[in-house]
Amino acid sequence: MDHEKTFGERMKELRIREKLSLRDLATRVGLSAGYLSQLENNKLSISGFPSEENISKIASVLNADETELALLAGKLSNEITNGIKDGLLSGNLKKV
Repeated sequence: MDHEKTFGERMKELRIREKLSLRDLATRVGLSAGYLSQLENNKLSISGFPSEENISKIASVLNADETELALLAGKLSNEITNGIKDGLLSGNLKKV
């Protein structure tokens, strides 16, 4: 069974890919390195996840898909979330 990545795991993967430290990312998005570390290490509940605006900033800095990050952060409605998951599982949608 595949492990579905968490928001934090995906953010860390993208940050490493972009060769950024937590401090670099924090400076660029205007959030604290400590907060971002808690996100990456799954130390926050979904209520502690960043706002849509901050997800957009993180996605921009990490050259990431904003919709993917919003989905992982639980910021999309269940209807949209289920539609995206169904599309990915059926092969009708492709990750980029």
